Amino acid sequence: MEEFDPKLFVDTYCSPRFDQGVFEDTALIPFKLLTTELSKGHIKGETLICMPPGTIIILLIPLAECFNDITVLEFNDASIKELEKWTTTHDDAYDWSHTFNTIADFEGKGEDWKKREENLKKSIKKIRKCDLTKENLTDPVTLPKVDCLYIGSTLGMMCKSRDEFSTSMKKISRWLKPGGHLILYVLLNGEFYTVGEHQFHYLTLDEEFLKKILKDMGYKIETMELIENKSKHEAVSYDHMAFITAVMQ
Repeated sequence: MEEFDPKLFVDTYCSPRFDQGVFEDTALIPFKLLTTELSKGHIKGETLICMPPGTIIILLIPLAECFNDITVLEFNDASIKELEKWTTTHDDAYDWSHTFNTIADFEGKGEDWKKREENLKKSIKKIRKCDLTKENLTDPVTLPKVDCLYIGSTLGMMCKSRDEFSTSMKKISRWLKPGGHLILYVLLNGEFYTVGEHQFHYLTLDEEFLKKILKDMGYKIETMELIENKSKHEAVSYDHMAFITAVMQ
């Protein structure tokens, strides 16, 4: 993914400045669903491993209020570099203020948004590179088991086949403690997504496939909600985004 530009990716799919409809479909509504689910209080603990799409950290804001030890996994050096700039408040870091303020206004919590942003920075303890082709995805580093896994729409971006998707999910799930929760976002019937002038493959997945592999891995699905692609923007092709929470039995 040499042409992948982390900043442009965020601008496209997590900023109302690109397209309000895309922003609502891929950021605002997923944020609302996650916040509602976390408010129930059953997803909790100390440790979280997250695999966000690119450097999109919006959904980590509410997660940092439930988990104080977060490890972020990225698939390329450019994304690692950008995320490290943001966590260290580098002058050249991506400016999330417009997006954050938009979501803060949506929540009615504009007055404490900066505090929540700083809390997230403190909660991110490690940023590691992830390689799905390796048996230990973070080799040579070995990560301990955690209370929760958050996987954005990342695997559909990285995997070229359903077998590869299933194998990757199995490897990732080894990090989850028994009784721990999985939070998963997946684009359904996806074909591609675009970053600038470059178009990238997205693996075609469906609801039944996801239900089957999660059950086979020992998960009990607690929540599955579908977010319709209402914007139908030409930058990305998919029907719905699935929001899934499941517990490892």
